[in-house]
Amino acid sequence: MGKTKIAILGGGVGAMSTAFELTSEANWQERYEITIYQMGWRLGGKGASGRNAAMSQRIEEHGLHFWLGFYENAFRMIRQCYAENARPLTDALATWSEAFKPCNEVTVEDHVNGEWIPWLLTFTPNPDTPGDTEKLPSLWEILGTTIEFLRNLLVKSKIPGQGAGEHELFAGKIAAFLGAVGMEGAAGAHAGEQLLRAVSEHVRKTAERGGQHDPQAHELLRRMLETYRQWLARRLGQGSTPEEAADQEEWRRFWIMSEFALVNIIGVIADGVLVHGFSAINQYDYKEWLTRHGASDTVANCGLVQSFYDLFFSPYTTVEAGTYLKGISRILFTYRGAVYWRMQAGMGDTIFAPLYEVLKKRGVQFRFFHKVQALHLSQDGKSVASIDMARQATVKAGEYEPLVKVRRLPCWPSEPLYEQLVQGEELKERSINLESNWADWQNVEPLTLLRGQDFDQVVFGISLGSIPMLCGELLAASPAWQAMVDNVQTTATQAFQAWLLADTAGLGWPYWQNELPLVSAFTEPMDTFADMSHLLIREEWPADATPQSIAYFCGPMPDVPLPPPTEYGFPASQAEAVYQTSLAFMNESCGKLLPRVQRPGGGCDFGLLADAARGEGEARFRAQWFRANVDPSERYVITVKGSTKYRLAPAASGFENLFLAGDWTDNGINAGCVEAATTSGMQAAAGILGRPSRAVGEKFGEFEAD
Repeated sequence: MGKTKIAILGGGVGAMSTAFELTSEANWQERYEITIYQMGWRLGGKGASGRNAAMSQRIEEHGLHFWLGFYENAFRMIRQCYAENARPLTDALATWSEAFKPCNEVTVEDHVNGEWIPWLLTFTPNPDTPGDTEKLPSLWEILGTTIEFLRNLLVKSKIPGQGAGEHELFAGKIAAFLGAVGMEGAAGAHAGEQLLRAVSEHVRKTAERGGQHDPQAHELLRRMLETYRQWLARRLGQGSTPEEAADQEEWRRFWIMSEFALVNIIGVIADGVLVHGFSAINQYDYKEWLTRHGASDTVANCGLVQSFYDLFFSPYTTVEAGTYLKGISRILFTYRGAVYWRMQAGMGDTIFAPLYEVLKKRGVQFRFFHKVQALHLSQDGKSVASIDMARQATVKAGEYEPLVKVRRLPCWPSEPLYEQLVQGEELKERSINLESNWADWQNVEPLTLLRGQDFDQVVFGISLGSIPMLCGELLAASPAWQAMVDNVQTTATQAFQAWLLADTAGLGWPYWQNELPLVSAFTEPMDTFADMSHLLIREEWPADATPQSIAYFCGPMPDVPLPPPTEYGFPASQAEAVYQTSLAFMNESCGKLLPRVQRPGGGCDFGLLADAARGEGEARFRAQWFRANVDPSERYVITVKGSTKYRLAPAASGFENLFLAGDWTDNGINAGCVEAATTSGMQAAAGILGRPSRAVGEKFGEFEAD
């Protein structure tokens, strides 16, 4: 019996994770032949980056990328990849621990009384290594941790203990609660501490006896928390609403964090999440759900809440409450080492170059410049029978070698290596972008891959936005596919990078003595900012034009109807729209983050921008990097309320030889991130291999979901 031929379409995280998982099986080459088909010259999908040789080998990303500390599956894969690749230690970033550095500070911008107030959040590092976890904490364990957080918050707040009339209002209830959990009052502790001691003990005991289906235990927990909430409001507001009384910033933040934690726990109990899983509340938008359980406007619209909408690229739309809550639970309670990790080069350099090197050594075949055009079904409609492709360019000899070395680091260039291509001179002269749906280019030849000849099984690793273009027959044959496309939405995104001649401290960042800033919940549409100055050592700037910092900004982009592929000017018009948005941001808003970016009279001080061409005025800004992610495969997959139930699982496409890989699948995380795509790839591989998935956390919080 011959080997099973697997065609993997696309080269993003999901596709590469599938290939990595398949080839991590012992003796996989005796069973499979694996070929990855990728349009253009590089891997990476939405995470691709390039080195611009004409612009000081600067790193040009699709947007801003970090790895969060809960990325168990992604870190496990990349750690294995680096170990197996075994680059010489004289090379740059030879080990994973060189390629990633831990970070534990995040700043959210709170919009209070018409002003932007930065709120620095510092997370506690732990000794764990991401990728080592075998089992995640239960929801009851997370509840216990949250209660301890509330207790610590209360103790540090130095809030007054016993107020007038407090004994009559709360003493009886507190005594009853303490008795119900088998505790006595603690001498010297005020009412709030007593209440939280009782809550903590109740959570511990309920968890020990497996209290998932104990409605009485749930109701007692809800009543204790509601009582604490009432007590806290009284102590802070002294009879008025906490928002009115807590006008000092310290007290306002104490109230926000306390109410935020309380409302989430109360809502989880009231809506049966502890019984049915996070999906039980996915019919609500998260802010809608918070308000439904009594959150004040101050809390529902604070920077803490908004920052996660920005993380999901959803400031203008809804986010499923269950998916949101699952995401923040993973971020806050399951991180390893640090809450997030900064890559020490571009994502292409740090992730996709070593993955490519390892997979190639393992025996995976790569076909660059192969653009998928359509999938066709068999006559009975049960399987994929053929795949239409177009070869975009011809390699002069042998295989295309895609990587270049920049400062001892293998990298993807920002353009094809034209010297390797027969059509290279024309592609370069005409500045053809082979990654664009609107490329004004005649493909070299059409190709058709046939089942039984070129492939037996297919992994569709191209993003959701391309499905209407490529999978018309599948949509017509499967109501589930059509429902997914109709209900799981995507959005265009935009980003720009600015290289500056002053560092962030010089530009007026208030926390300049701390870690490099990562900022969220700022003004739209460029709501997220990161200082990426640590990447300067990976670039090659001339001595007399070397920048001191790099500022990355990103956010959602207003959607416009996508024109037909013959509208070749569309990408340029969208890039210009990003430029104009970025220019307005620098002139009008950036000074609220970095005060010295703006001139005393207003507007951006363009002289602060690094430009190797030494332009004047606005020309220096034009020389920075701007990105419009409008191509169907580049659009970010968002999680609007009620949409997760329409996602298809990686190993349940409905077609017998087709598997799915990407963050748009039903992978257990169901939000746009590297971990979701990695988990999906592992699940697709497990389906092909005919065994259970080895992914960690894919069932987190969905133990009995409807």
